[in-house]
Amino acid sequence: MRQGQNKCIATFSKRSANLNMFDNVANSLINNNSSYHPRISFNLNTNTTSILIVDDEIDILSVVKRRLQQYGFNTCCFTKPNIALERYKASSNTHQLIISDLLMPKMNGFEFVRKVKEINSNVTRYSL
Repeated sequence: MRQGQNKCIATFSKRSANLNMFDNVANSLINNNSSYHPRISFNLNTNTTSILIVDDEIDILSVVKRRLQQYGFNTCCFTKPNIALERYKASSNTHQLIISDLLMPKMNGFEFVRKVKEINSNVTRYSL
């Protein structure tokens, strides 16, 4: 990430996602160590960082939320991308990281990211 930016979006497909991936992402974020995940160079404070998570499957959302909270991150979770966008519009400065599923009904992860970037063009995106 370029210096001065403090917003990032991670998109993932459930076919490739697993808990080890979230452990790697969390370790990269906490330690600012890109060896965990080579595309992340973004340091977050676990006590003050808010992560917005979007996934249409409540079971997966719950697991991801619990796992990130175990690392000390604050999470804000949504099963509907349109509601997540409303929240992001109202408080885009609150969330330092957005994690979104790619395969969702009505609005897929790519469309969600595009709409987030319309709200905040400084957001950086990477896919997992």
